[in-house]
Amino acid sequence: VESGLEATATTIAFCTAALLGGFAVMHRRILSTDRRGQVRILSIYTLRQVAALALLFAQWKAALPYISSETWFFFMTIWMIVTRIPFLPSRDLVLAAVGLALSRLVDAPLASVSAMFVAGAAIPLVLNFAILLWTGLRPLRRS
Repeated sequence: VESGLEATATTIAFCTAALLGGFAVMHRRILSTDRRGQVRILSIYTLRQVAALALLFAQWKAALPYISSETWFFFMTIWMIVTRIPFLPSRDLVLAAVGLALSRLVDAPLASVSAMFVAGAAIPLVLNFAILLWTGLRPLRRS
């Protein structure tokens, strides 16, 4: 067991060193965005996050209006935590399982809560696609 653990630790250390080395070499190209560009990127990211969470909240509140807003904010907190876990292979399935587990808290039908979590997974994808189109087509209109 220890040799497998050592091999895993060595692999992780090597990959981390390679990533950091690549970043050290390319940092000027990666971080060469001017202040205006950085503010624009931050605003687009913030807009996308706020829009996704607002749509998610509206969807859940419309589907099960008798459940308190505090409960939905708790669900959104869980949603944000699960979607930020790196290297999680199937976030949608994890979210559906979390939704099923949490459905007991809200005394709602399992099918309704799991369907909301699965349908909610499409909201960020649609918003990402819309922002990709918006930011991608914008330079074309200028020329």
